Amino acid sequence: MELTQDLVKELIHYDPVRGILTWNARDRRWFSSVTAWRRWNNRYANTPAFTYTHSGRRWGCVLNRNYLAHRVAWLWAKGEWPKSITFKNEDATDIRLSNMVDSGAR
Repeated sequence: MELTQDLVKELIHYDPVRGILTWNARDRRWFSSVTAWRRWNNRYANTPAFTYTHSGRRWGCVLNRNYLAHRVAWLWAKGEWPKSITFKNEDATDIRLSNMVDSGAR
């Protein structure tokens, strides 16, 4: 399944001012049982997403695929995958929209 802006907005909330990604409560259709659905929402809904840090960047898993937090934040806000992100303050964990520039855009 391709990650699109609509899908990202269904699964994740992004605060572009503070640069925070959190999990949205998921619809029942994403789960094979009511128990799994309730368990996931009780444990993860409204909690920070993309908290794993490696090599100075934040990572997370969406639908069994790993993504960089700044790329997902850009998709959420702009509706397209960035070509190449440059961070104004050179801190790749700071994913505020005002700190990111798509340096590969034409």
